[in-house]
Amino acid sequence: MRRYELTDEQYALLAPLFAGASKLGRPQIDHRRILNGLFWKLSSGAAWRDVPARYGAWQTIYSRYTQWRRDGTWEQIVRLLQVQIDGSGKIRWNEWNSREAAGHPFAQEAAIATAEHRANLQTA
Repeated sequence: MRRYELTDEQYALLAPLFAGASKLGRPQIDHRRILNGLFWKLSSGAAWRDVPARYGAWQTIYSRYTQWRRDGTWEQIVRLLQVQIDGSGKIRWNEWNSREAAGHPFAQEAAIATAEHRANLQTA
């Protein structure tokens, strides 16, 4: 596994989001490969055209990203990963909320999702 790529555990968390994918038309490139390319691009800050070919065509990664942003899938991906990472104690919310996400809609949603997740753990 390379830097910025999803672990098996992280992908297992996200896989149900893609279970209802259409079987019509051309078969889609593996979602995990696309996600890894997307995380590489977002983490590196590189241009779309510079995404390594091992992740697929940059146009495919870009179009999947814009599709997921439009239909709400990207928001769910971010939320699930934030809750998973927070569960392992790797997010410092005071830093996240004050620096990177000041006024960002994901910050409040992630805090709500985390609170719900913790409440579910306590009742289980």
